[in-house]
Amino acid sequence: MNKIVMNNSKKNTIAIVAFVLVVAVLAGLFYRTQKIKNILAEVETDIRNDWGALAADRIEHYRYQVIGYEKGCSLMMGAYFKAQKFDRLEWAAEACLEAGVVLPDTFLSLATIKEVQGHDDEALERLAVGLQKFPGVADLHMKVAQLLAKNNSIDQAVQAYIKASDEAVTNIQMTYDIVIALSKLNRWKEARVVADRMKSIKTESPEVKLVLARVYKKNGDQKTTQSLLEEAKAQLKENPALSAQLIQNYKDLF
Repeated sequence: MNKIVMNNSKKNTIAIVAFVLVVAVLAGLFYRTQKIKNILAEVETDIRNDWGALAADRIEHYRYQVIGYEKGCSLMMGAYFKAQKFDRLEWAAEACLEAGVVLPDTFLSLATIKEVQGHDDEALERLAVGLQKFPGVADLHMKVAQLLAKNNSIDQAVQAYIKASDEAVTNIQMTYDIVIALSKLNRWKEARVVADRMKSIKTESPEVKLVLARVYKKNGDQKTTQSLLEEAKAQLKENPALSAQLIQNYKDLF
């Protein structure tokens, strides 16, 4: 009887120890997971505030732990890009790919590295692979367009800008950037196609109105040009210093 009681007591002790160990392991995992979540939240805030160096410093000590997570990889690449730490950016992109985390940011990062190294052709190859996997990502098309324009492949660049615009219908900033890019290339017809998506947008920026007005003027649409110009003038009345600067920059409209 005593032996049975002792055996049961020993089993109970082992069970309790095992339970305590399991709880300790789970608590440790929870703490580690929560710690990483908190770090990533701080990194995301840093990136949003353009504090690239701080974001990169925060993520540095946790870079191996976040490799297997999409958000972790995305924020890590974003932090290194903001901080212009291109060696770390290349490492992060390759490490995340090897871990099976395939994101549009991965191919943008690899393309950026190749561009920095002076290999625009290889950058375009990386982007082509990215577009095969993510054909609807505007940022990829935008980067392709910028590289093509940089290398004087203007017709191809224009096509890529239009494709980026098609995929960025809800991204007003990118749409505006595309209008400016096409204007700089003197591709006014294509610029108008993109500008048409913006002319009804309410904005407090007179320069946006002037950029669009120039596009419509180049396309011979005097009515829309005048309407946008009047809106810009009304906004400029409240800021004489800005008014003088913009009148100089857009003197072809005044």
